[in-house]
Amino acid sequence: MNGRIIPSNTDAEAAVLGSILIDQRVIVDVMGELEPGDFYLAKHRAIYEAMLALHNRRAAIDAVTLPNQLENVGKLQMVGGDATITTLIGSVPSAIQVLDYAQIVHETGTRRAMIDAATQIAKLAYDEATPLQDALQQAESQAYALRRSKAHTNFLHIGEAVNAVYDEFQDIDAGRVPEAPSTGYSDIDRFIVGWRRQELTLIAARPGIGKTSLLLALAIHSAKAGHGTLIFSAEMSYKMLVKRMIQAAGVANMPGAKVRVDWAVVSDQMGQLSELPLWIDDTPNASVLDIRARAMRLASERRIDHIFVDYVQLLKSGTKRHERYLEIGDITKTLKQLCRELDNHVIAASQLSRQAEETVPTLRDLKESGAQEEDADNVIFIHRGREIPAGKEAVETEIIVAKQRNGPTGKCVLGWMPKRATFVPLERRQP
Repeated sequence: MNGRIIPSNTDAEAAVLGSILIDQRVIVDVMGELEPGDFYLAKHRAIYEAMLALHNRRAAIDAVTLPNQLENVGKLQMVGGDATITTLIGSVPSAIQVLDYAQIVHETGTRRAMIDAATQIAKLAYDEATPLQDALQQAESQAYALRRSKAHTNFLHIGEAVNAVYDEFQDIDAGRVPEAPSTGYSDIDRFIVGWRRQELTLIAARPGIGKTSLLLALAIHSAKAGHGTLIFSAEMSYKMLVKRMIQAAGVANMPGAKVRVDWAVVSDQMGQLSELPLWIDDTPNASVLDIRARAMRLASERRIDHIFVDYVQLLKSGTKRHERYLEIGDITKTLKQLCRELDNHVIAASQLSRQAEETVPTLRDLKESGAQEEDADNVIFIHRGREIPAGKEAVETEIIVAKQRNGPTGKCVLGWMPKRATFVPLERRQP
């Protein structure tokens, strides 16, 4: 460190622990700011871990229970015995300023993490045996972890997990957080309920059947519902995507169609689109590692709830593979990893093999790799004939939920509108 002092503030650490002993209720606030790794002194880390264990059991945290917990895990002598606990209680007059102390501890812990990350990135840079793309991916991960408001350890005690899920249930019950945001189509929601976090959905069809159109329709529904939405398109430019969005909204006459343009309607739809929480990346020849890095960078600045990718077969894996099916497997695994890292839902379009042209598609028709079926939480097929009857406003199209990791499979029917290049719900027929 060239004589530099490692960032730490042991007085603030003692003040945080002392505040919890004075008023154990403040641990709920402290837990949102600190994890054991934020404490510099090993004895302070051990004491904080013991406090968390007591809290997870809904037990009291005081001068009697805390030494007993430390004794049970064999760390009482390591922290200095009962005398250390008594000293902590006297380190602060009250618990009122506990969040100020916690902020200091968090900042110094983050600075130490920055030093550790910089050291790891330097090692990656010097290690020429590691492929450059792999090194860049690991470096991005290191940097992104530092940008997050609260780092997560690899090991999570079941008590902490149960508490987190209980808090989530309360938020859902109180209406503060939807259990799973709607897809925008109630017919599809009957099967997959909505976009559950940390899941990967594949939407697959043969070329020209409408997988990009359905993907865009779902993305617009997401953004209009106020969810942060990101679209990666390896097939269309951002201008083409915007034109498709305007067309899907029902604007029939647009510039270039050799018909009179209703500028008021066009401007209105463009104005509505421009206000949505929607971002587009149309970089051609992108690798899935590029997508991951860009998504993580945007997510460090704003909340991204849903990521739409068009489409899997146009992406590169970022690593050298002799077989295409292995590369496709790398792509879907990275997309699955991405939705877990960002705690959101990833929806990716995928092509079906030629064998599915004239038949109802099945999972084995996913093109080039069985890994797609393995990695995806949900697989949705779009199935209809290529012939569109003249004058038909909406063509019945089967939406087949062929796989769902956490629910039933089945199919529903949406209407494909060729003039608008989008899908709409159909009125339900009475039995």
